[in-house]
Amino acid sequence: RSRGVAVAAIAMRSRFDLFAARRISALISTWRPDIIHAHDARSLALARVVRVVHPAIPLVVTRRSSEPVRHPSAYRRGVHAVIAISE
Repeated sequence: RSRGVAVAAIAMRSRFDLFAARRISALISTWRPDIIHAHDARSLALARVVRVVHPAIPLVVTRRSSEPVRHPSAYRRGVHAVIAISE
């Protein structure tokens, strides 16, 4: 925020919270971002719902764990890039 980057906190009740998806979709329409970033696996599911309305915007997801991925295909479908962070 201090550097002029727009930020919005959206509460999520579940992975498929359609109210949160609607709010995010409205923000995307207003802000017109270059990418959609999913911060974790839970927000990745919601980002996929939002991309139904905004399919042209690339999706980037962060994986912040050294644990093995249980469902690797989850990080392939519709994801343009994965940022992996672990120790």
